[in-house]
Amino acid sequence: MKIIRLILVSWLLITVIGFALPAYAKIHMVILDVCTNGENQSIVFWVTVDDSTADPPSVVTSIIVTAPDGTTFDMTKNTWYEPSRLFSSVNKFAGDFLRGAIPSGLYKVAVMDNTGTIINATDRVTVDFLTPPEVTDPVEGSTVSSLTPKIIWTPIPGAEAYRIYLWNSNWNQPIWWWVSPNIKISNKHSFMIPPGVLMSGFNYNIQIQARDTLKDVDNRATGTWRHFSTP
Repeated sequence: MKIIRLILVSWLLITVIGFALPAYAKIHMVILDVCTNGENQSIVFWVTVDDSTADPPSVVTSIIVTAPDGTTFDMTKNTWYEPSRLFSSVNKFAGDFLRGAIPSGLYKVAVMDNTGTIINATDRVTVDFLTPPEVTDPVEGSTVSSLTPKIIWTPIPGAEAYRIYLWNSNWNQPIWWWVSPNIKISNKHSFMIPPGVLMSGFNYNIQIQARDTLKDVDNRATGTWRHFSTP
């Protein structure tokens, strides 16, 4: 019985001490991903944080991003995405920076946990927004001559892929295609709509998006909608 009593007392002491101690967990991984957003001429910061408890929100006390021009952004209270352990910032625009322009160069992040440990990460980015591609054929409000028309748009320097969005105005059904993904296509700026997609006597909207890669956090720019009808 003495042995059992001693075990119970030891367990209680360990439990009490465990609750009394602060929950410390040392950060062991930080990744900074900086990308430009041609949709609205902005820049986005993504900071991935991981620690020994797999519970970063409870131990991170400070996340500070420093731009090449010295502008700092406090991301400590930004949205936390589980289970990816990812902090995200809102888009930052030219007016958010000290010199009134989004700078190219080396961006830095410093992440501190509740032990006082600081881990730094960097990412270099060139701010070179893509130009939005615009549909040149069919022209706005026209009626195409066939149900398999060729869509032509302005070529965009630096684009590696284009995404074509087609919208059936009558049924509100979106369709989209990629034009030659994963390869350089600076001189390819047209697409033939395949048979069986368009229906006679319908109205359609079409829009082209240019991307410099096919990653989720790539540089992209989207043109305006063009409207056309089928015969």
